[in-house]
Amino acid sequence: MSQIEKTAYPRFPKRKKIKPDELNRSYSLQPDEMNMINLTANKDKLRLNLAIQLKTFQRLGYFIDMDEIPLEVIVHIRQSLKYHHRLTHGYDNPRTLYRHRQKIRDFLKVKRWAYEEIDGRKIHSGLKLAIQYAYDASISMNNIPDIISAVIEKLVHASYELPSFYRLSRLVRHTRHTVNNKIFNEVMKKIMVSNQNEMFKKLLILQEGTQRTLFNKIKNQPKRPSIDRFHDYLDHFNWLMSFGNSMHYLDGIAKVKIEQFAEEANQFTADDLSDCGEAKRYTLIASLIYRSQANAKDALAVMFCRLISIAHKQSKTELGVKLNNSKDDTCNIVELFKNIMQDGESIEQPAEFGKAFYKKIADGGGFAQLTNKCDDILASHSNEYRIYLTDMIQKRRSLLFKILKALQLNSPTQDDKLIHAMQYLLDNESRRAEFITEDIDLSFATAFWKKQIMGGKGKTQIKRRALESCVFEYVSKGLNSGDLYIKGARNYADYRVELMPWDDCQEHLETFCDEVGIANNPKDMMNNLKKTLTDKAQYVDQNYFNIPDFVINEDGRPVLKKYEPKPKSDHAEKIENLIRLRMPERSLLDILTNGHHHTAWAVEFGPIAGTEGKLENAIEKYILTNFCYGTSLGPTQTSKHVRFEIEPRTLSRINKKHFSLRSLNKAITRVIDCLNQFPLLRAWGTGQRVAVDGTLEDIHDDNMIAEQHIRYGRKGGIAYRHISDTYIALFSTFIQCGVWEAIHIIDGLLKNASEIQPNIVHSDTQGQSLPVFAFAYLLGIQLMPRIRNWKDLNLYRADKKTKYTNIDSMFCEAEIDWNLLETHWQDLMQVIISVKLGKVSSSFILSKLNSYNNQNRLYKAFQELGKVIRTIFLLDYVSNKSLRQTITATTNKVESYHTLEDWIRFGSRYLVASNDPDEMEKAVKHTDLIANCIILQNVIDITDLCHDLIQEGYTITEEDLSYMSPYLTEQIKRFGEYVLDLARRPANLHTTREKFLFKTKNDKLQSVA
Repeated sequence: MSQIEKTAYPRFPKRKKIKPDELNRSYSLQPDEMNMINLTANKDKLRLNLAIQLKTFQRLGYFIDMDEIPLEVIVHIRQSLKYHHRLTHGYDNPRTLYRHRQKIRDFLKVKRWAYEEIDGRKIHSGLKLAIQYAYDASISMNNIPDIISAVIEKLVHASYELPSFYRLSRLVRHTRHTVNNKIFNEVMKKIMVSNQNEMFKKLLILQEGTQRTLFNKIKNQPKRPSIDRFHDYLDHFNWLMSFGNSMHYLDGIAKVKIEQFAEEANQFTADDLSDCGEAKRYTLIASLIYRSQANAKDALAVMFCRLISIAHKQSKTELGVKLNNSKDDTCNIVELFKNIMQDGESIEQPAEFGKAFYKKIADGGGFAQLTNKCDDILASHSNEYRIYLTDMIQKRRSLLFKILKALQLNSPTQDDKLIHAMQYLLDNESRRAEFITEDIDLSFATAFWKKQIMGGKGKTQIKRRALESCVFEYVSKGLNSGDLYIKGARNYADYRVELMPWDDCQEHLETFCDEVGIANNPKDMMNNLKKTLTDKAQYVDQNYFNIPDFVINEDGRPVLKKYEPKPKSDHAEKIENLIRLRMPERSLLDILTNGHHHTAWAVEFGPIAGTEGKLENAIEKYILTNFCYGTSLGPTQTSKHVRFEIEPRTLSRINKKHFSLRSLNKAITRVIDCLNQFPLLRAWGTGQRVAVDGTLEDIHDDNMIAEQHIRYGRKGGIAYRHISDTYIALFSTFIQCGVWEAIHIIDGLLKNASEIQPNIVHSDTQGQSLPVFAFAYLLGIQLMPRIRNWKDLNLYRADKKTKYTNIDSMFCEAEIDWNLLETHWQDLMQVIISVKLGKVSSSFILSKLNSYNNQNRLYKAFQELGKVIRTIFLLDYVSNKSLRQTITATTNKVESYHTLEDWIRFGSRYLVASNDPDEMEKAVKHTDLIANCIILQNVIDITDLCHDLIQEGYTITEEDLSYMSPYLTEQIKRFGEYVLDLARRPANLHTTREKFLFKTKNDKLQSVA
């Protein structure tokens, strides 16, 4: 396996022919090039040789032997020169070859990769520059292929001829080794100074009475949160924190590099680490501790928020119970009130009425009891469940305080009133008095909470229990919205720190806006949006009677008439049946093997550090590993059922040490790019559209991911996928149930590195929200979801004075706050440019822009922009039947993909036998790789069969094939082969039955006698 396959080192493709448009674009001769060729060479053969060398050097950046150049390139260049096809190429004299190469360098102004004599000294300026580039790249990268690619980009930009891949690879390896050793030594020095080296050494020593080390303890994933386990996990958290601030040891190291060191350490055993040098060992352990500390802080934050969420659910349940129980009390009190009213009518003397009144009150339980019953009735009938929230939160008071003490919460702004209130509670945790007399700023709380809290004498004293519950509630909201952050966490860190400074954003602003197609200043952007919204609304209003499928009923509600799907023609049905009948039979392993031969997807896997692997028969083992985890068959069953000598632990170890999310994405991209070359895909779509949706996967529930899914009614996690309108799986991730799926839409598009780059996204109701509409627009993406309750959504006017003749009832009275958008335009663009350049993930930002954050001005700006974009889309949606049909057809494709994915994963109902979230996401991508290989094989077979049918006289149109799908599975042998052999005789049954196993009673009696 050559590392060259994993890099951007230019080379001619071995597995695919160069397309005609690429030949025209890259290998056609320009007038200035023709002039140089004619002046340099005086014979046709030499001109052809020179032209071939020139165009291939322009394409590759280095010279190669003439025999290695693809024939189609030579033919194209010969035809460009209008030479006879019998004219051969090749040099008879090596000196002519060298002279031509130097002429090409001079013509292209490219510096030669060689030593040159300067002032009597031999200096290789290109080598020095490449070493410097490799050194700079190694500071922020750790993967060797990535560093090689970065050096190539820099050398090309500096107009240097590229060296051979072997020399470049050796140079990068040596430079990275130098940089890493320097980092390792600096980290070890800091650990030594901090006197932590002995603690680090103890991590690799077997614990007494066990076969495990403390190093394994660092890798422990948080289990399913429960009160019983909470104290164990808190002890684990405190143990991790006992190593001190691990960022102190790693200060100055790029975060990407720290993450790669941590991943490498996570794949190692204690024995593996012991084999490393001391400095490297300390650095890997410190990196893993840093990641584990961050994950542990996130886990505690999740536990805190879940405890508050559970309290909310229990409060709602309590409200229901109270409402049900209050029926009898309500009747009794109403009856009591009726009796008192009757006494008032019949008893004339006030004194007598007073006696009767007090007697009835006493018989009813007294003033206090009746007042409490009235309070309960009023509360239950108000549907305000939060009145019970204090009691529910107080049940978890001890746990919540312990979490707050463990986490270092901070406010990203100057508004620290909540932080002060929280610190007051932490300082007074042991107090049990009912009321607090200290003056506490409660301006962060709503009127409801202030009413609950201020309940002492004269309404000046504070109820302690209500105050604690209020602060806990707002801490949970602050963590979810980003108004509070945890220093050193990952998902609960301060996202504002990750954003690019505005001065840096301005350098990219004009290019970014031109790329996306939006104005580069707030005034023009808002004017354009205002005009688009106004024009769209006027168009729909004026053409209302010309849109037969869209009506507004007597109640002012919009109604869309159902449409019949386009029927499949008899001819299309016949063609599909012929193709299905002739599809060749194959096994899944055959399909994966063929896919590798076509795309070389298995070469993407190897050691996490990017070094050369030493695994024997690596390609075969990588294919089997993908089959093992993609089908959920598991290592044990795979090793038993394949005709290949491999141990279960070998499969497990390969998956852990050689497969990463990154390498799986790269392998999938190879298959996608190969698929994209087939014209057949155009029958199904353009590649410009993608459908997104999630499906529930069964997982073991002893982790932080597993949650009860409301729609499916069981626990699991969500495999969230981006499926192209050409049926190809472009990207996938694995998320927790209950997470708003829409926040992952943008991430999938930005992380998709394939040649298919869609800019129109279709989803279901879960795949949309106002901030996501805004995000998509600013990134040049059209979000077009299939919204279930679209009639209940508000449409907004560009100007509140605007009235419409036919569709006015669809719009709410509110108008867009254009001033707010103009004011916060810079904030919007700072976030979007930071996301586009990869400084921060869109899912991280969108997870903070939620309903918990309704006071945040940035959230309000994104929401306001989302109102504009969603209104424009909904006007398109109701007025364009073709758009609705396209959205439905595309979203149906992702549903079909879920069926294919279920078919592939036949080995187990569980996604993977692990509670590690990374392993769960890897399992999803393993399945996607198999699915795309199936699609590739089916596309190849359908193409061949269509060609055969045309040769037989059948007519096949693009429309005929549009009804088909590459998800055909009936011709695939999913379970391998089962062999029936009656000639094989089993062992003799009688001999086995009479074998002596244990003593009988008679044997025991005889032995006693």
